[in-house]
Amino acid sequence: MDSGKSKIVVIKFDNYQGGGTFVVARSVLNALKKTGKEISLCYIQHGRVYCENAEGKTDLGNIKFVPPFLQNFYQNILIRKIIKRNDVIVCLQGTSLYLPSKNHKIVYVHHSNAFRYYDDIRWKPFFKKISNALEVLIILFLEAMQKPDELIFNSEYSLQRAYHMRSKNKQVVIYPPVPFRRQNGSNLKQRMPFVSLGRIHPEKNHELQLKLAALFPDLSFEIIGITHESKYFHEFDKKVKKLKNVEVFYTASEEIIDNKLNRATFFLHTMIGEHFGIAVGEAAMRGCIPIINFKGGAKEIAPEFSLIYNNETDLISLLKRINDGEKFNSPTADQVQVVRDKFSETRFQNHFMNIIKKYIKNG
Repeated sequence: MDSGKSKIVVIKFDNYQGGGTFVVARSVLNALKKTGKEISLCYIQHGRVYCENAEGKTDLGNIKFVPPFLQNFYQNILIRKIIKRNDVIVCLQGTSLYLPSKNHKIVYVHHSNAFRYYDDIRWKPFFKKISNALEVLIILFLEAMQKPDELIFNSEYSLQRAYHMRSKNKQVVIYPPVPFRRQNGSNLKQRMPFVSLGRIHPEKNHELQLKLAALFPDLSFEIIGITHESKYFHEFDKKVKKLKNVEVFYTASEEIIDNKLNRATFFLHTMIGEHFGIAVGEAAMRGCIPIINFKGGAKEIAPEFSLIYNNETDLISLLKRINDGEKFNSPTADQVQVVRDKFSETRFQNHFMNIIKKYIKNG
């Protein structure tokens, strides 16, 4: 490498403006820009691979013809020349760096792609289960072949599931930053409704919330989210319209999200195996009581005041207790502040940059 200042390339899988991947990427890019280093950003958008830097935006090629589970790999083939021109690779999509190179590599793992595909099998049609199983084996092999300088995980749960992934240095957990907008006015909680926030997608298990709504017609449920699965969305919307105690807010504004979280007592999160759960963090920062499944990283967010269930039967029993009038203590101001501090952007950036600074040159 030359003696000049370091050049850094940041790789993310897509340019979707939402979710934990987006929040982490935005925060990391903002922190890197403060270093004064030359930064390039590579990502996939609308089936094409792009690279952005100080010189502008470059279209590197089409990726639509590649099977989804191999698009990360093919993305790296298209950006190989850009990778060679940079000293440090910061990968924010977890399992992309399959090509050998001499660059220093820092990888942030939201989840093992292999185990994500494995989890997806449960809601796929039978004929897709077989092909998914093959995809899982291929991705397991590709993930196991990596050995970056640093592997950073977004939760203890994600770290424990990625036992097949290795790095040159000790693997660590750095929790993502959770967005928090200072609320104005009263934060008086109401007992109803139950609120959830997240993509309307099979993996989020919103179907269970509709089942609960049918079982408890006196409880009301509000679901905030967007959808990328048009067929699933239409079927889901038909079921919602049959229930009088469910209201869905698609692509809600920040003002609506704030309003709903500020006045809700319970935040209902029904995804099984959530690798972290930015939405759970947002709710906990608002003083909601998270109701979350035991399997996943969400239970690491606010263990002092979360209600954790093991299975569907357990969750139904919990809602019956709530429906029968049992009181549950809302978190104290001190408990809420602990969550806000634990997942602040400042804390995340400081920890992340302490690792990156080991590999970037001054100058």
